[in-house]
Amino acid sequence: GPSMSARATVAACLVLAALLTGACGAGDDEGATPTDTATPPIAASPAASPTLPGSATAAPTAPPLTATPVGGNEDGADGVQSAVEAAVQALRDGNAAQFAAQWTEEGMLAQFQADRAQFAQQPPEQFATDVRLESIEAINEDGQTATADTRMVFGEVIDSNRYSLVRQDGAWLIERIEQRDTGIPEGVTAVPVEMVESEFRFDPAALSGGDVALEVVNNGAQPHELVLVRKPPDMDLLNALLAQDDRLSDVEVLGFVFAQPGGQRNMVFAEPLAPGQYAMLCLFPDTEDPEQAPHASKGMITEFTVGDGAGGAP
Repeated sequence: GPSMSARATVAACLVLAALLTGACGAGDDEGATPTDTATPPIAASPAASPTLPGSATAAPTAPPLTATPVGGNEDGADGVQSAVEAAVQALRDGNAAQFAAQWTEEGMLAQFQADRAQFAQQPPEQFATDVRLESIEAINEDGQTATADTRMVFGEVIDSNRYSLVRQDGAWLIERIEQRDTGIPEGVTAVPVEMVESEFRFDPAALSGGDVALEVVNNGAQPHELVLVRKPPDMDLLNALLAQDDRLSDVEVLGFVFAQPGGQRNMVFAEPLAPGQYAMLCLFPDTEDPEQAPHASKGMITEFTVGDGAGGAP
């Protein structure tokens, strides 16, 4: 998936979000809800273009290309917590080298298909991500291995993850991140969204109230993602994407989920959607197309309105 601040660098989000885009595999560790784990490339989602730029959380400065772990040195649960917190902070700061330093080399290769030195080369303006760690809900550790169940907010979307860590050279290092499904809170309207190769199928009227969550299911034959954006009312989003129009800076990426064929994911929001114009799209490539054109160019882009539609993207 996209970093929340720049769709071109989805790799940023992969971090805590269990890594949003790329090839996915099923994960069903005991105690975690079976779901998808991602192994994206380090620079972008499978659809490297078109991209959705956005605004980073802060103006990041260029970090060094090598780093040592800054968290995880304590014994027990305290060390596990500080290791996770350090990884989240590196993501917020746009410091890919520091983020990579919080991982084992083996884990980095398995999850991101890049070693730590390669991963560290991502520019800070692309890697910085609008993410916050809301809570660490459970930590289990035996002195050498550990898991930490986290609740994050990427942009406006709640994301639940399970971190697996190992004790190496006196520090807790991350070995794997897996997404766990986020439950839909009581009182929030669950709106089914079906993904197939050529379209999103849903009831736009059901989203007009804003206090909603999306139950996204992939009934297609290929992997799909749902990228949710808030957009100016008069923008033709597909044309702007294909032309890489400067006005894409006015598009706000709110969050995204992805699923393998037959998979299901919930998109749960930290707050009700504000009135405005929205769009959902899939930027994954059509694997049946020799040119690997994104699914959005073939119909997987659609708009809907919340409230009276006033406001749009800031």
